[in-house]
Amino acid sequence: MKKITIFVLLVAIVFMGCTSVPEKKAEPLKVVNPATIDFGQVWSGTITTDKENDSNLSDGLSQVRFDSEWTKGENAGNVYPKKFVLSGTDNPVDMEFDWDNGGTIPAGVYDVFVSIDGLPGEGWIRNLELSSKTDYNVIINFKAAKLNIELEGDGNNITVYPSGTHAKYESLGRLNNIPDDIEIASYSSYTDNNQIYWLVPSSPVDIEFRHSDGSVDWFDNYTAVAESFINKLP
Repeated sequence: MKKITIFVLLVAIVFMGCTSVPEKKAEPLKVVNPATIDFGQVWSGTITTDKENDSNLSDGLSQVRFDSEWTKGENAGNVYPKKFVLSGTDNPVDMEFDWDNGGTIPAGVYDVFVSIDGLPGEGWIRNLELSSKTDYNVIINFKAAKLNIELEGDGNNITVYPSGTHAKYESLGRLNNIPDDIEIASYSSYTDNNQIYWLVPSSPVDIEFRHSDGSVDWFDNYTAVAESFINKLP
């Protein structure tokens, strides 16, 4: 009798094992990369985002405004979003503009092309996640220093170039004919932008300082200290 009982139990266990529902594999977690900036090789920085729930927004919609800071919380220029593309695709999405610097857009993860009326001009915010029924203030924080040197009168001019420019064009005998399109920034007493926008990226650059008496000083491979004021050049 015991043998029969053990046999029946074994058969039942085997049967249950064969007919049990296969374990469902867990779905992979969706990981969204932190938003980053892409404004060329010399400009770096971070994105900070202030957000809050907004029950007045319709399901599936976000509201977002853009701004920029250079350091110490000072404005680096107004930011105007020009194009939204779903990250990892070429699919554009239209924003309904409520202000010059933002508006309402479907929730999603975007690459955003923006224009800034100060430096560095134009560039991308990558992998910006916007959730449904949420208000955002997106701030570009540039890793830069502020040029704080008084330039008075005609002939005083400071021009910032990529590192290596001085050596290259000196060897070519073309220091007075460096192409304008490689300039990172140029400042004089006649610069249109307010001095608050006189930024120097915190990465190696060459700086040319032309004086009103015709003399020229070069500062090669100069690296500005982020969150500082450049009161004089060494």
